[in-house]
Amino acid sequence: MNIASYAYNPVGAPITIPSKVNAVTAAAGFVQGTISPATQEQEVDFCAAANFTVISETGWSIDSVVGDTRSPVLDAGDQWVAAHIIEACAVTANFVINTYSLAGSVSGLEGAGLVLSLNDEDLLPIAADGGLAFASKFDFGAAWSATVDSQPTNPSRTCVVGNGQSDGIEANVANIEVSCGSDSLSIGGIINGLSVDGPELDLNNKPLIIDETSTPTSPFALIAREL
Repeated sequence: MNIASYAYNPVGAPITIPSKVNAVTAAAGFVQGTISPATQEQEVDFCAAANFTVISETGWSIDSVVGDTRSPVLDAGDQWVAAHIIEACAVTANFVINTYSLAGSVSGLEGAGLVLSLNDEDLLPIAADGGLAFASKFDFGAAWSATVDSQPTNPSRTCVVGNGQSDGIEANVANIEVSCGSDSLSIGGIINGLSVDGPELDLNNKPLIIDETSTPTSPFALIAREL
């Protein structure tokens, strides 16, 4: 049997396979935030990761960070990472303005018909004591004002709004206070022919003493009476 023999002879220097370098660019979709580095391309080795710092301005939040060939994911804090870059990639950071809600409480309400108004547009009927919440939300920095549009009746009450306005909202509002109380009327009249001290009038068991007057008629007023 003839057996052929073979010998392995390495050829010169080892073969080097060059790594591919990919260009990664970044830009902010709006001016209300930044993504960096954004002033120049990142040179990322094949299958390596690209790192970004994304920061929104006050009153804004990050809406999305997307790439055309590879989208970054949030790593920690304001750091985002696009892993396994295998081709050129353009990343865009988008931002959205924050919106805030308005809420509070109502106390002392009796009767029916109380209606609150928000910026003289949105109406909110209130039926009883407890929490209140407006449906409208406001963008960061927007002005708002809550007022009473209609007072309650049967029985008649007067309601006032506390903590009910802002020239520029910066957070959710939860402390609007609507306080309702009894209406009051003053009761008075005229006494004719009073010449001595001592007449005493009574209203709800509270006396009012009328002093002598030199005039034939003397006006008087009693304490306010709740309706």
